[in-house]
Amino acid sequence: MNVKKDKRVLLIADSLAMPSTFSNIPYESTWWYNIQKAHPNNQFIDKSGRASTSERLVNDGKGFEFSVPKGWDILENYCPDLVIIQLGIVDCSPRYVNDDHIIIRILNNYLPKFCSNIFYKTLKRYSERKPKYARVPLKRFKRNFVDFIERAKSAKTVVFIICIGEGSKSVLEVSPLFNQSVVKYNQVLKELDSKHGNVHLICPYGNCDMDKITADGYHLNKIGHDLVAKFVKETYEELFG
Repeated sequence: MNVKKDKRVLLIADSLAMPSTFSNIPYESTWWYNIQKAHPNNQFIDKSGRASTSERLVNDGKGFEFSVPKGWDILENYCPDLVIIQLGIVDCSPRYVNDDHIIIRILNNYLPKFCSNIFYKTLKRYSERKPKYARVPLKRFKRNFVDFIERAKSAKTVVFIICIGEGSKSVLEVSPLFNQSVVKYNQVLKELDSKHGNVHLICPYGNCDMDKITADGYHLNKIGHDLVAKFVKETYEELFG
């Protein structure tokens, strides 16, 4: 692949790529910092944000009324050579209820806090987390990625996608159907990898014990960040040298 020597690399990620006091991960221990340190001549742009979902891929930007097309603040306005995406766990995690339901929005935004506390306490006692209540439904998740990938292809931008890690034993205790969702959403990413030449899926977790590479079953600890950095660097060097 004929790519210029000094590249502009953009990160689109949720909290898994970010520093964390809970996980005892300073910025210098993140996999993202590790990648930058290994390639100091490149430009790196960090667009990570906590609780991010794939909706950002098509919505980041002020919208047409401000002459900024939706999604351009996450791709076109930066003209990156490479985009690294670590999203999906917030999209697919089974939930007790659909966050977009009008009753839930009223409960969360307009009623006193004690009302929502009582509601969710009761819900957790008598219900279970279900994949059908995922924040971003599977079809929309795929549509978001396809839209972004096609735009990236037009811009001659390479896309690395880090697959979604399965849940640890502690996660499965509170959300037994978690891995069922992860498998389905990862399958979408695998299909995109096989279909689009500008996409490279990175799967660093394999058969890892997620309790050993995460601090809470979700967020990476130092071992987890080092593992992701290793796989990202290997893919990077295979493509760009």
